[in-house]
Amino acid sequence: MSAPRVGLVGRVRAMPVFAVSPSTEPYRVARVVLIVIGVAIGVVGGVILLNDVAPKRYVGLATWLIVAVILHDVVLAPVLVAAGLAFLRVRERLRIGRLAATIVQGALVVAGVLTAIGVPGLLANRRGSANPTIATTPYLLSLVIVWGVAVVVVAVALALPRLIERRARKK
Repeated sequence: MSAPRVGLVGRVRAMPVFAVSPSTEPYRVARVVLIVIGVAIGVVGGVILLNDVAPKRYVGLATWLIVAVILHDVVLAPVLVAAGLAFLRVRERLRIGRLAATIVQGALVVAGVLTAIGVPGLLANRRGSANPTIATTPYLLSLVIVWGVAVVVVAVALALPRLIERRARKK
């Protein structure tokens, strides 16, 4: 007899936890490699900052960075956690398989990140520019294409397993 699961939190705990730190050698090596790469990128960014950015722009850059961190921690992260928990509940009700769920989540994350990258360009296009060579990309069209592809990927990921199952039952 399994332990009773209480609410959505009980369901989350029943799922495999990936936050547990594996202590095997390949994971340790991968962790060290990623830390070294991250530090190297930080050093390159620092050198570029000191060489290419005027000191009078440091305050604006620091403000932007602080606001980005606050937006991430106060808005983006809680929204994504809530969406993930809601998707877990929907996934259980609709009997969506893990592979399909992973594809859906991946498509939505990619589309969301590309939207976050594209919105400033979209706003810059709307505002206009004194220099016609800046912000020439059709960001609105690009975002429509990205979300269209995401919708198609999600639809295929959700429909294909059911079609395969239905055909297997007919045979």
